[in-house]
Amino acid sequence: MRQIKGSSLNGVLSPATVQALARGGITTVEQLRAMNPKQLMKIDGFGAGKLREIESVFFAGGQA
Repeated sequence: MRQIKGSSLNGVLSPATVQALARGGITTVEQLRAMNPKQLMKIDGFGAGKLREIESVFFAGGQA
């Protein structure tokens, strides 16, 4: 998968997760942090695995 143009999440999250977030209009860390899990789960193609990835990167001592 290729990177999403203009997304600051490239390289931080998997390409599939970045792509799903972009479908929901989320391309920055700030936008992502403003969302709650219920909102994220409403995005087409976004599931529990992607949510766990975000939680592990942003809320469990991850790299961002």
